[in-house]
Amino acid sequence: MITGFYTGELIGKGSADGKTVLKLALLGAAATGLGLLWSLIFPINKPLWTSSYVLYTGGLAMIVLAIIFLIADVLKFQWWGKFFLIFGTNALFAYFLAGIWTRLMLFIKIPAGNEKITLYNWIYEHICVPVAGNLVGSLVFALLNLLLIWLFALILYRKKILIKL
Repeated sequence: MITGFYTGELIGKGSADGKTVLKLALLGAAATGLGLLWSLIFPINKPLWTSSYVLYTGGLAMIVLAIIFLIADVLKFQWWGKFFLIFGTNALFAYFLAGIWTRLMLFIKIPAGNEKITLYNWIYEHICVPVAGNLVGSLVFALLNLLLIWLFALILYRKKILIKL
Protein backbone atom coordinates (compact mmCIF):
# COMPACT_ATOMS: atom_id res chain seq x y z
CA MET A 1 0.00 0.00 0.00
CA ILE A 2 2.80 2.40 0.86
CA THR A 3 4.50 1.71 -2.49
CA GLY A 4 1.23 2.35 -4.33
CA PHE A 5 0.59 5.55 -2.40
CA TYR A 6 4.09 6.84 -3.10
CA THR A 7 3.82 5.91 -6.79
CA GLY A 8 0.48 7.71 -7.04
CA GLU A 9 1.97 10.79 -5.40
CA LEU A 10 4.90 10.71 -7.80
CA ILE A 11 2.61 10.57 -10.84
CA GLY A 12 0.03 12.99 -9.42
CA LYS A 13 2.52 15.70 -8.50
CA GLY A 14 4.74 15.24 -11.54
CA SER A 15 4.02 16.21 -15.09
CA ALA A 16 3.43 13.80 -17.97
CA ASP A 17 6.99 13.87 -19.24
CA GLY A 18 10.07 11.72 -19.52
CA LYS A 19 11.37 12.89 -16.15
CA THR A 20 8.47 11.28 -14.27
CA VAL A 21 8.82 8.11 -16.36
CA LEU A 22 12.53 7.95 -15.56
CA LYS A 23 11.92 8.43 -11.82
CA LEU A 24 9.29 5.68 -11.84
CA ALA A 25 11.48 3.28 -13.81
CA LEU A 26 14.56 3.93 -11.67
CA LEU A 27 12.67 3.55 -8.40
CA GLY A 28 11.05 0.38 -9.76
CA ALA A 29 14.43 -1.03 -10.79
CA ALA A 30 15.87 -0.14 -7.38
CA ALA A 31 13.00 -1.81 -5.52
CA THR A 32 13.25 -4.89 -7.74
CA GLY A 33 16.98 -5.10 -7.17
CA LEU A 34 16.60 -4.61 -3.41
CA GLY A 35 13.94 -7.31 -3.34
CA LEU A 36 16.25 -9.75 -5.13
CA LEU A 37 19.17 -8.84 -2.87
CA TRP A 38 17.03 -9.14 0.27
CA SER A 39 15.74 -12.52 -0.98
CA LEU A 40 19.21 -13.96 -0.39
CA ILE A 41 18.56 -13.54 3.33
CA PHE A 42 14.75 -13.52 3.48
CA PRO A 43 13.35 -15.61 0.58
CA ILE A 44 10.66 -14.35 -1.77
CA ASN A 45 7.44 -16.05 -0.69
CA LYS A 46 4.10 -14.94 -2.12
CA PRO A 47 1.79 -16.80 0.31
CA LEU A 48 3.54 -15.11 3.25
CA TRP A 49 3.97 -11.76 1.49
CA THR A 50 7.54 -11.49 2.67
CA SER A 51 9.18 -8.08 2.48
CA SER A 52 11.46 -9.36 -0.30
CA TYR A 53 8.38 -10.40 -2.30
CA VAL A 54 6.75 -7.01 -1.76
CA LEU A 55 9.88 -5.12 -2.84
CA TYR A 56 10.41 -7.35 -5.88
CA THR A 57 6.84 -7.33 -7.20
CA GLY A 58 6.26 -3.69 -6.27
CA GLY A 59 9.37 -2.74 -8.23
CA LEU A 60 8.27 -4.76 -11.26
CA ALA A 61 4.84 -3.14 -11.08
CA MET A 62 6.44 0.33 -11.02
CA ILE A 63 8.49 -0.53 -14.11
CA VAL A 64 5.39 -1.75 -15.96
CA LEU A 65 3.50 1.38 -14.86
CA ALA A 66 6.37 3.55 -16.11
CA ILE A 67 6.09 1.91 -19.54
CA ILE A 68 2.31 2.34 -19.64
CA PHE A 69 2.64 5.95 -18.43
CA LEU A 70 5.19 6.63 -21.16
CA ILE A 71 2.99 5.18 -23.89
CA ALA A 72 -0.38 6.56 -22.75
CA ASP A 73 0.42 9.89 -21.11
CA VAL A 74 3.74 11.08 -22.50
CA LEU A 75 3.46 9.82 -26.09
CA LYS A 76 -0.37 10.20 -26.07
CA PHE A 77 -0.81 6.79 -27.73
CA GLN A 78 -4.10 5.96 -26.00
CA TRP A 79 -6.44 4.00 -28.31
CA TRP A 80 -5.08 0.62 -27.14
CA GLY A 81 -6.22 1.33 -23.58
CA LYS A 82 -9.92 1.43 -24.47
CA PHE A 83 -10.28 -2.29 -23.69
CA PHE A 84 -9.01 -1.69 -20.15
CA LEU A 85 -11.00 1.53 -19.73
CA ILE A 86 -14.21 -0.40 -20.36
CA PHE A 87 -13.33 -2.87 -17.60
CA GLY A 88 -12.17 -0.05 -15.34
CA THR A 89 -15.45 1.87 -15.40
CA ASN A 90 -17.23 -1.01 -13.66
CA ALA A 91 -14.25 -2.98 -12.35
CA LEU A 92 -15.75 -4.24 -9.09
CA PHE A 93 -19.00 -5.16 -10.78
CA ALA A 94 -17.12 -7.05 -13.53
CA TYR A 95 -15.19 -8.94 -10.84
CA PHE A 96 -18.42 -9.70 -8.99
CA LEU A 97 -20.13 -10.78 -12.22
CA ALA A 98 -17.24 -13.11 -13.10
CA GLY A 99 -17.69 -14.90 -9.78
CA ILE A 100 -21.44 -15.24 -10.29
CA TRP A 101 -20.94 -16.45 -13.89
CA THR A 102 -18.48 -19.12 -12.75
CA ARG A 103 -20.82 -20.34 -10.00
CA LEU A 104 -23.71 -20.38 -12.48
CA MET A 105 -21.70 -22.47 -14.95
CA LEU A 106 -20.86 -24.91 -12.14
CA PHE A 107 -24.52 -25.06 -11.06
CA ILE A 108 -26.07 -25.74 -14.48
CA LYS A 109 -25.98 -29.46 -15.37
CA ILE A 110 -26.05 -30.71 -18.95
CA PRO A 111 -26.83 -34.32 -19.96
CA ALA A 112 -23.75 -36.09 -21.34
CA GLY A 113 -24.50 -39.71 -22.04
CA ASN A 114 -25.57 -41.51 -18.86
CA GLU A 115 -24.44 -38.73 -16.56
CA LYS A 116 -24.67 -34.97 -16.26
CA ILE A 117 -21.76 -32.54 -16.39
CA THR A 118 -21.57 -28.88 -15.49
CA LEU A 119 -21.86 -26.18 -18.12
CA TYR A 120 -18.34 -25.18 -17.06
CA ASN A 121 -16.94 -28.61 -18.01
CA TRP A 122 -19.11 -28.87 -21.11
CA ILE A 123 -17.81 -25.60 -22.56
CA TYR A 124 -14.24 -26.60 -21.81
CA GLU A 125 -14.53 -30.17 -23.13
CA HIS A 126 -16.78 -29.55 -26.16
CA ILE A 127 -15.60 -26.14 -27.35
CA CYS A 128 -12.16 -25.29 -26.01
CA VAL A 129 -10.33 -28.64 -26.03
CA PRO A 130 -11.42 -29.60 -29.59
CA VAL A 131 -10.31 -26.18 -30.86
CA ALA A 132 -7.00 -25.84 -29.01
CA GLY A 133 -6.14 -29.00 -27.07
CA ASN A 134 -5.88 -29.38 -23.29
CA LEU A 135 -3.20 -26.85 -22.42
CA VAL A 136 -4.10 -24.02 -24.81
CA GLY A 137 -7.78 -24.97 -24.44
CA SER A 138 -7.57 -23.84 -20.83
CA LEU A 139 -6.31 -20.45 -22.00
CA VAL A 140 -9.07 -20.27 -24.64
CA PHE A 141 -11.64 -21.07 -21.93
CA ALA A 142 -10.31 -18.26 -19.73
CA LEU A 143 -10.25 -15.81 -22.64
CA LEU A 144 -13.82 -16.72 -23.64
CA ASN A 145 -15.02 -15.99 -20.12
CA LEU A 146 -13.01 -12.76 -20.02
CA LEU A 147 -14.53 -11.69 -23.34
CA LEU A 148 -18.05 -12.48 -22.11
CA ILE A 149 -17.62 -10.34 -18.98
CA TRP A 150 -15.99 -7.60 -21.09
CA LEU A 151 -18.95 -7.58 -23.50
CA PHE A 152 -21.29 -7.09 -20.57
CA ALA A 153 -19.06 -4.26 -19.30
CA LEU A 154 -19.09 -2.77 -22.82
CA ILE A 155 -22.89 -2.62 -22.78
CA LEU A 156 -22.81 -0.81 -19.45
CA TYR A 157 -20.06 1.51 -20.70
CA ARG A 158 -21.97 2.47 -23.86
CA LYS A 159 -25.14 3.12 -21.89
CA LYS A 160 -23.08 5.19 -19.41
CA ILE A 161 -24.18 2.99 -16.51
CA LEU A 162 -21.77 3.03 -13.59
CA ILE A 163 -22.43 0.45 -10.89
CA LYS A 164 -20.73 1.16 -7.57
CA LEU A 165 -20.60 -1.64 -5.07
